[in-house]
Amino acid sequence: MNRRDLLKLSLATTGLAVAATTAHAQPSCASDGTPAQFIPKRAADPKAWENDIEKFPKCPYCGMDRRQYHHSRMLIQYSDDLPDGVCSLHCAAISLAVNVDREPKTIWVADNASIA
Repeated sequence: MNRRDLLKLSLATTGLAVAATTAHAQPSCASDGTPAQFIPKRAADPKAWENDIEKFPKCPYCGMDRRQYHHSRMLIQYSDDLPDGVCSLHCAAISLAVNVDREPKTIWVADNASIA
């Protein structure tokens, strides 16, 4: 077998492999993928600040436990009343950046001296 035939064979098998993997690489959920996966998935809640640790136990961006790190937690409520409970200022900035089309109505910040 000469090099030209070997190159044709390798290109053909690579093309088939790519076609097979792209056919099966569909996301498991329609909202998976960035930034759609970070859109707040909770229903609109006009009183999101009440029991926010129970409503939002984990940060949606990094998975941090908001009860354990209650001193740095934040809660962002957008103008359409969608709440987004995050663990820190860093994840709050991510939330505001990803949801740039939403206007934040209120941002609650935990009291560093409080005990949850």
